[in-house]
Amino acid sequence: MVITSSAVAVIPWKKFALEESDEVFDEKTAAAIPSGPFQSEFEAYAASKVHALQASNKFIEEKKPRFDVINILPTFVFGRNELVTDATDITTGTNGILFGPVLGNKAEIPLPGTSVHVNDVAWLHVQALDPKIPGNQNFPAHSHGLEGVVYDDALRIVAQHYPDAVAKGLLPINGTQPTKKVKFDASRTEETFGMKFESFEEQLRSLTDQYIKLKASA
Repeated sequence: MVITSSAVAVIPWKKFALEESDEVFDEKTAAAIPSGPFQSEFEAYAASKVHALQASNKFIEEKKPRFDVINILPTFVFGRNELVTDATDITTGTNGILFGPVLGNKAEIPLPGTSVHVNDVAWLHVQALDPKIPGNQNFPAHSHGLEGVVYDDALRIVAQHYPDAVAKGLLPINGTQPTKKVKFDASRTEETFGMKFESFEEQLRSLTDQYIKLKASA
């Protein structure tokens, strides 16, 4: 069984969303089960992921099922969204973090510079079903190692690869999304699965290509 978990299932909420430190988190990090009341929907979401991961671990330990369980722990998932068919919906979900600055959105609250391509997350779910992958483990899904990403780098990347769209005003690239650092180690995932996570640039370009295509067909 492969479960879509989250990085926030193993990174304590304050460390992920509110504080910045040099502490390194990985699949073995334990986050205490939080209790409400919660200050935001995202904090409540994170709490649910902690509960779910620990419940699955407890089930395995106590019931000792004949099947294995693997939890995939993605950070913010970015990239082309096949469910979006209208350009006005391009910033739906976590893609709003990635593409907001490109379209001129000026955010004030820093967000963790953690990201992963949606294709990588999907691929890991499929590959985790292979009996060659050891079961009853957790696998982080996160690009760019401990350094993470800087969201406003999106402005430079778009300017470099889409100069015509920028010149026409289709991509204003005049917004901002402050970044806070969170060190999440996904190296064991790359080693176990024999893969390399797609770059922040590829995440952004897959979404930008989709946006331009949707605008052209509107």
